[in-house]
Amino acid sequence: MEKSTVFELQFLTADNKNKTITIRNPKANITSDQAQTTLNMIANNQAFKDEDGRILYQKAKAGRYVSRQVDLIYSAE
Repeated sequence: MEKSTVFELQFLTADNKNKTITIRNPKANITSDQAQTTLNMIANNQAFKDEDGRILYQKAKAGRYVSRQVDLIYSAE
């Protein structure tokens, strides 16, 4: 059994589409305030743009842990 957890920072783009930054091996127990501060800092900075100059992370949406578990049943290797 293989388990992994990532932390996702979710945003809305200037085009009102979803955009996510995924952090591997996040520290445990990130608080709501910490997530909100980080999301707002990235959104307010507006440093990330696509090739047409549109802001990629315009509005903070959510921060969340995402866990995945893989149970290998068979492998030919």
